[in-house]
Amino acid sequence: MKILIVGASGFLGRKLFNDLLADKHDVVGSSRIKRGFLKLDITDHENLKLVLEQGNFDTVINLAAVGVTAGTGNEQEMVQVNSDATIHFARIVSNLQNPPTLIHIASSTEPIGNVQPESLYSKSKAEGTAAVVAVLSQTQIPLKVLRIHNTYGPMQPEGRFVMSLINKFRNNEEVHLNYPDRVRDFCLIDDVSQHIVKLVTQKHTGISHNEIGTGTGVTLINAANMICKTVGASESLITSNSSEVFDPNSSQVADKLLNGFCKCETTLQGGLNILLGSLS
Repeated sequence: MKILIVGASGFLGRKLFNDLLADKHDVVGSSRIKRGFLKLDITDHENLKLVLEQGNFDTVINLAAVGVTAGTGNEQEMVQVNSDATIHFARIVSNLQNPPTLIHIASSTEPIGNVQPESLYSKSKAEGTAAVVAVLSQTQIPLKVLRIHNTYGPMQPEGRFVMSLINKFRNNEEVHLNYPDRVRDFCLIDDVSQHIVKLVTQKHTGISHNEIGTGTGVTLINAANMICKTVGASESLITSNSSEVFDPNSSQVADKLLNGFCKCETTLQGGLNILLGSLS
């Protein structure tokens, strides 16, 4: 199968690229910052159209996003990449003579129902996801929307929650949690990537929705304590706001009852052991 990964230089993109190659696929990786991949900026609509027209891909996976790591990207970039460019991406695919299956990577932070987005990143990602579904629902092109929960593991960028806490504890720095009782679903990148590899090879028609996670929530305070203990630091380094402070986004856990639920088997403790082993 010939596959294009857009955003292959990112944390998940690199892992997925290697896993798909190991699964004997013909994989092309692209990045707006080349880094050994095909240089492709999805905000350059003409170049994107040319790559998709000439590539004759069976599947295209859109991992391109700005703002995944806290403190990266500005408001304009998030809207341009996560929303506007993603909409154009779907329109280009819908007009191809031989369109590929499109796999759209959504975020667990995208609000469901009447919940307010927790950040501009969440809002821009949600707008992009809704637009992709709207565009391709008017076609016969297969679309897989993958809602992925908090991914961590070897080679994780330093600004992400797990890696950030590991580095702080290793340096005996204080960690402050604004929402200690916030519940999140932590997924080892190896599990996430393998689920995507399996989904790539599963043929289907229409639009499907998959949720990738463990299905088990962990409070941030418990996660911090677990990371601290695993690193071997003092739990006195952890401070937090009162648990009575209102949290508008208190829980994000993969829905085990969803037909498209993909269970990540590795526990947070097991994943931390793997991650710390890779750092030693």
